[in-house]
Amino acid sequence: MRRIGVLVVVGAVAAAVAGTDAPAQVLGIPYYPTATGTGVSVAADYGNPEGAGQSIALTAGLGVSRFGFTATAGTTDPGGTLDREILYGGTAGMKLFGGGLNPVTIGVQAGIGRTEVLSPIVGNPTRTVSFTNIPVGATVRLSPPLFPLKPFGVAYYTLGDGAEEFRVTVGANFNLILGLGVHGAFDWGDSGSTWGVGAHINLRMPGLPGVPGM
Repeated sequence: MRRIGVLVVVGAVAAAVAGTDAPAQVLGIPYYPTATGTGVSVAADYGNPEGAGQSIALTAGLGVSRFGFTATAGTTDPGGTLDREILYGGTAGMKLFGGGLNPVTIGVQAGIGRTEVLSPIVGNPTRTVSFTNIPVGATVRLSPPLFPLKPFGVAYYTLGDGAEEFRVTVGANFNLILGLGVHGAFDWGDSGSTWGVGAHINLRMPGLPGVPGM
């Protein structure tokens, strides 16, 4: 009976995750495109999923030639009886077309994100339940010459323990001087939506393959 009770609680937590939060790559943060060929980058993000709490995360990225990679760690507080404390994940992307003088860049990317959920059970110690999301999709980025606003879009399908669904992210980067910038995006699908904002810095490293100089 005790094992059945644990399974019921785990199922209830899974239903809550699938029903109230957008299951992007990292819970509560929009699924941003993975930059390629830009050197080293660092970003801080805030996300506010529909109907529940807020998330914060730090992301480090590396873009080399046609490829890009990110690693993310963060935390979320959805409120209510669930206490999700740890978020982590990563992405890998590849540029298929564009870049350079071409203002349109098209690429593909895939990621994996895990959420550690602390689930209080009456009469038992707190149990930790893990959920995994695996988003796979295509990206489009626009880079108008001499214009700091850079729009982007990501269309992707997410798999895993949460909702399996098709989702879309739209947003833009606003790049300032010396590699500094801000960004924002809106991510939505059948299980809910998330909006997010953040700041980033790009450190170009000319010694890396495919990375232009300053």
